[in-house]
Amino acid sequence: MLADGSSYRVFDLPVEAPTFGDRTLVDNPSDATASPFGWHDTNGAEGHEFTNTQGNNVTAVNDQNSLGLNWLFNGGSYTFQGFAEGGSSLTFDFPIDFTRNLYESADASTTNLFYINNIMHDLWYHYGFTEAAGNFQVNNYGNGGVGGDQVYAFGQTGEAMGYMNNAMFGTPSEGGNPYMIMFMWTSNQGDSHLFSVTTPGQYQGNYDGVLAGFGGSLPSPALVQNLAVIKNDNTGGSGDPNDGCGNVTNASELNGKIVLIKRGQCDFVVKVKKAQNAGAVAVVMVNNVNGNPIAMGGTDPTIVIPSVMIRNTDGNPIIDGILGGTTLEGSVPKDGHWDGYKDGTFDTGIMAHEYGHGISNRLTGGPSVSGCLNNEEQMGEGWSDYFGLVMTMKPGDQGSDGRGIGTYAISQPTNGVGIRPTRYSTDMSINPSTYNTIKTVSVPHGVGYVWATMLWEMTWELIDLYGFSPDFYFGNAGNNVAMQLVMDGMKLQPCKPGFVDGRNAILQADIYNNNGENQCYIWRAFSKRGLGYSAVQGSSNSRSDGTEAFDMPPTNILDCTNMGINDLVNAELSIYPNPTKGEFYILTDKSYSESTVNIQDMTGRSVYQSSIDLNNKRATVDISNLSTGVYVIVINTPEGKITKKLIKN
Repeated sequence: MLADGSSYRVFDLPVEAPTFGDRTLVDNPSDATASPFGWHDTNGAEGHEFTNTQGNNVTAVNDQNSLGLNWLFNGGSYTFQGFAEGGSSLTFDFPIDFTRNLYESADASTTNLFYINNIMHDLWYHYGFTEAAGNFQVNNYGNGGVGGDQVYAFGQTGEAMGYMNNAMFGTPSEGGNPYMIMFMWTSNQGDSHLFSVTTPGQYQGNYDGVLAGFGGSLPSPALVQNLAVIKNDNTGGSGDPNDGCGNVTNASELNGKIVLIKRGQCDFVVKVKKAQNAGAVAVVMVNNVNGNPIAMGGTDPTIVIPSVMIRNTDGNPIIDGILGGTTLEGSVPKDGHWDGYKDGTFDTGIMAHEYGHGISNRLTGGPSVSGCLNNEEQMGEGWSDYFGLVMTMKPGDQGSDGRGIGTYAISQPTNGVGIRPTRYSTDMSINPSTYNTIKTVSVPHGVGYVWATMLWEMTWELIDLYGFSPDFYFGNAGNNVAMQLVMDGMKLQPCKPGFVDGRNAILQADIYNNNGENQCYIWRAFSKRGLGYSAVQGSSNSRSDGTEAFDMPPTNILDCTNMGINDLVNAELSIYPNPTKGEFYILTDKSYSESTVNIQDMTGRSVYQSSIDLNNKRATVDISNLSTGVYVIVINTPEGKITKKLIKN
């Protein structure tokens, strides 16, 4: 690293946003290979020309009055202004007060914007986004390519022109300056946030909701009260102690509270009326299926309290927290007094996403060609989501975890869904998307979400093989291998690629980089998500004419019958009965905590995933819902992984 004495107080990797961790003061972060003269140089000589937030890789300014945005959109004259100044010591250490208007923290915002743009430049340089590949630099220092095209980055912009709740990146062909625009995000995101948790902590956030077709209207101002969860016995066919269908057993706890109830078993009006009778002031119904909340129907003119439905992925953690003893305050609808605007320049996931558009546009088809990612099945939004995900991974993360995109910007907790249809996960119950999903989701963001899901699957296959390294620059673990394959795949694929083109390019990159050692694992990742050997892309100009398939290559093409990792010896773990008609048991020689079981069919598609408790050296798994056939059982323990075959009769 170049020791120019610079320091920056920022949300450094892998901290995604303020809700995920604190800022740190980072000293001398420029990379000696990617930025050999530091971040504040453009002439390639000793010393630095600039003491503010501009240099060879990016010119970053605060643009609260939207003058720069107006220049980009409408042309005319413009002089860059709004730099953060570090002085002769290059010390960029500015305060943030999240309890006040974030416009007052402009210098901290611009510093973070400058820092992440430079990190994107330096990090991905090591994976091939170099001068010759069309990266963004004023001076290419004799390393090929065309210079004069550093990023123009504008922070805290848009409100003066009526633009909010978005971010943009423009990428002309090499030699033209790309631009990053980071808008401010409003706290309410329109009228869809009908419920919020206002207590600081992991549940704090605003949640999408839909008002019921019966009962009271939304109160104004917002109704702010403590939260409670209904408890009921199982009379009347109720199968859940929190679905409000049986006799209420904790009526006194509901009086004066906003009451959470789980959907299922009986009519909505029955549930809400029971809560009202117990003194509830509002009801938040938690959906029992994946997807968006619905408008609850029914008729009961005696119901006068308001009720809204929220997603199960939002509501279930809150219910679990309350039942676990956490006291929470909430509001119906969203109460906005505590958060105000959010600043996109503090969300690394969003900035990495936007910069990722520049990378994918320059690498696909080559840096001198623009417009290679404007076809309907192109995956630009997917690569961009992937950049944000892979750069904010932490030791201890698991593929089955749920990862949202943009949760901070839209005032959701860290485990929120974010701005995509689901969280990213290798768990099909959290993220069920497959190749066919692109036929019904939005273009381009929904299509990209499916592609990023597939890249996430592949990354975790390789992490299972080679482990995880927090050294994003120089590590040699599975995440580093995946990052390199994704970058090289973009270089190898054709202009206007579709999903099969992108998959094949990654497979080819593995042959070039690793002598094809990971072919089976890459195939298994894509096959699980419907992009298997027999998948048909059709025209990349259409997202509607493809055919998904979940098969692995035939053994005469690629023999993957012996794939798997057996870090544990077979004698340490056994399963019985085998064959089984439904339940089977996992027996171990010693105790393990935090273990999981993953069941795959013979095409490599995951059909069952669950955490298991092996502290007592025994766990029971019920697969009575699975079809008869042969399955692969993958048991992951803290000490390793073992794979077994199981026959279901």
